[in-house]
Parts: sequence; C-alpha cells; structure tokens
Amino acid sequence: MEKTIFITSFHLLISRNIIDTDITRLLVAKKLRVVVIIPDYKKEYFERTFKGSGLIFEGVIAHQPSKTKLGLFFKRLARFMLPTRTIRLYERYRIWTLEKSFLYQMFFWICQGFGRATFILPLVRFLDWKYSPHHFFNELFDKYHPDLIVTTDILNENDVCLMQEAKSRKIPIVAIIRSWDNLTAHSLIRVIPDKLLVWSKILKREAFFYSGMPKEKIAVVGIPHFDRYIPNSMIPHDEFMRKIGADRRKRLIFFTPIGDLYLRHNDTDRYILDLLSKMDVNVLVRFPAWDKVSNMENFQPPPHMFFDKPGVTYHPNNIGDRDISRKDNEMLINGIYWSDLVITGPSTIAIEAAFFDKPIVLPNFHRTSKKGLEGIFSYRCNHFEYILKSGGVRLVNTADEFLEWTRQYLENPTLDRNDRKRIIEEQFGNMNDHHASTRIVNTIINELAKL
Repeated sequence: MEKTIFITSFHLLISRNIIDTDITRLLVAKKLRVVVIIPDYKKEYFERTFKGSGLIFEGVIAHQPSKTKLGLFFKRLARFMLPTRTIRLYERYRIWTLEKSFLYQMFFWICQGFGRATFILPLVRFLDWKYSPHHFFNELFDKYHPDLIVTTDILNENDVCLMQEAKSRKIPIVAIIRSWDNLTAHSLIRVIPDKLLVWSKILKREAFFYSGMPKEKIAVVGIPHFDRYIPNSMIPHDEFMRKIGADRRKRLIFFTPIGDLYLRHNDTDRYILDLLSKMDVNVLVRFPAWDKVSNMENFQPPPHMFFDKPGVTYHPNNIGDRDISRKDNEMLINGIYWSDLVITGPSTIAIEAAFFDKPIVLPNFHRTSKKGLEGIFSYRCNHFEYILKSGGVRLVNTADEFLEWTRQYLENPTLDRNDRKRIIEEQFGNMNDHHASTRIVNTIINELAKL
C-alpha cells in the first residue's frame, strides 16, 4: 500500500531549501504520496510552480496557535527559556528599544533561570503538549492518514502544532533544522522528534546542550540547498554580467544590506550604499526578501549599481511573508559566484561566500554614532562566533576600515583564503559533497521502514 508523508513549508526559505531540491523529487520517485502543507493563500503559487512534480499541496490557515492565549504563552515560554547569549542580546535590545515593562523583564529572567535546569524541560514539554492547542490539522490527518511527518522548520509554531498532533496520534516525526541560528536564536525544541536532521556537528551539540535532544536521535546531513552550488552549472560570466547590466571588464562587489530586523535605527545600509556608489566597480545589491531597508527614499543608484529585490509577494504590505523562487535563487548563487568581494551582515551569506572562496567584509558601524549603537549586536550571537573566530572574514568598525579592507581584498582576493576554508570545514565537516538531499531522503525511508 502506498505510504503517505506530510512535509511542511511555512517559512519563506523552505520552498528553496527543501521543496525545490532533490528531496521531494527522490521521495516521489520512491512511489510515496507526498503532501506539502502550506499557508492557504500560497496554494495557487505552489501548484503552478511545481506543476507536474507529483506533489500534493494542501493549504491551511497559518499561525493559529499563537492567536490563542495558551498557544502564545508556550511559544514565548520556549523562547524565554532558551539560555543562550543570543536570546539575552535580543531581549536586552527589545527591552531597550521597546521599553518593555518591569513585569516583562522579570518574567524573562526567571525563565532564563529555569532554562538552565535541564531536568525541567521534559515537564515543560509535557505541559506544552497537554495544553497548547493542536487540533488545527485534524481534517488533514483524517483525510490522508499520514504514515510519517516531515517538519522542515522544527521551531516554527505551525510545525510545532503539527508535531503535537502527530504525537497524539502516535505518528513518527522526522524534523529538520531550518538554519544555523535556530537552536540558539529562536527557542527550545518544543517537541522531541523521532529523528532530528541538522546541518553540522555544531548544531548537533547545540540541540543536545540547550534542548536536551538525545544524541542518538540526531543525524548530521549537511545543507540540502547547497547541493546545487556546483561551479560548472553557473551562467557564463559575460552572460551574467549582461543580465544585470554590468560592465564585464570591471570587478563585481556583491552587497547584501543588513536590514531593519537587525538594525532598529538603520543608517548603516544607506551609508554603505553611499560609499559603494563612489567606487569604480560593479555593485550588485541583493536586498533581504524578508525585511525592509530604511532611509532609501532619496537614493538613486548610479549606473554601476544594480538592485536585486527577490521574493514572491503575496501581501504587498507584509514584507516577511514571501517565498524565494528558483529565479531568485539562481541570481543569488551566480551573484556570489561571479563576485570579487562579498559585503554582508550577520547572515548565512557569509557561509555562501566562503563556500565560493570570496573575500568577506562585515560592516559594524553606523553613519551617526549614538549611545548604545556602537556596533551591530547580532555579530555577537552564538552562531556567528564561529565565523568571527575563523579569521576568514573582516569585521570593520569604521568607514575608513571598510574602505581599506575593500581595497585590499579587491587587490588580493587570496587574503584569508585558508581561514575561509575553516568556515566551510566547521559548517559542513565532511558533508560538503552535494549529497545532503540524498541523506535526508535515506533517513526518511529508513524511518518508514520501521513501521
């Protein structure tokens, strides 16, 4: 009898990271019925984009748990109890910028204390499972009777709700960590899956240390969307430069603005653009698909600067609710590959740049100095410490340092090459072989074989 699996896609990166990879293609080839669960308003786009793939798409109303008091409480509790430097940095920043009440602050610090007591975590998870609302997916479970659940973003509230329902019905779960910062920046793991798939040994340690995830249930599989980062599949250099309207005889800087999520008073991105606009090089500016960039109203890009604004938009006024298309992803990969220098913030772009051995400059300054805004606090987060300690990037604290390291790297792109290799070794280990998707599928098949 044909087996059925559910796969989730609620975050804007999942369509790129999971759905449009060999993972779904291989699962369909195994004669499995693959049901992809997405927000209802995305169903038309997904069915059109993945027509003929053999996938079944089911739309649901997203983010229902946090619209209830108990759902919102347990979501925040899991975040507040995560005892990491990242959470403390973010909450201090929120308390400072949003002037949170004394009760809010007291509740946060009490939760931080409980989060360090690992023996409390099973009780918190039980209460979460017992009292959080998780009946929103009943119709889908009754319609398809899935044999296995694959959650692609284990900390997403929609995925958590689905896993809690699966636990109630004794359906096995394979869960995937969406990104390298999730286990230290988002929340505790609220539901222990039967198998947890992570990018690296670093994430495996974090899942065990912070969330008490049993080591024997964790598998290191690599980064599936990097499977397509193959040099000989790139658009030819001259063709790509023509595509973005650049001068093929000049060097290319790839710049990703940091965005307002990381900079509540964001004068940095505009300042960097002003500095780059005066350079005699091509500049490809890749805007964040899930964020906005302030202070751009009067900026007119010069002829050598090209804007790339990715993301399939569903609600024009909701910047964070988008999806990354295949076209968007091809522009990202080729933009980094053909660049001579990458300028970025505290994001995975640093890993992608190191993967293609591109020099990396990290701006850490503001146009206007203010008390409490001496730098960008996100660089001090847990996940990013590995990047800074590698020596493969240059964190620049002034505009003068920025200009100097930009000049040095353009003149000698081999600077810090060995340290960039260290980034890849730490973030990939021996999984840098373009077969992460295959390992994920094999794990899913093995779990199904246990039934």
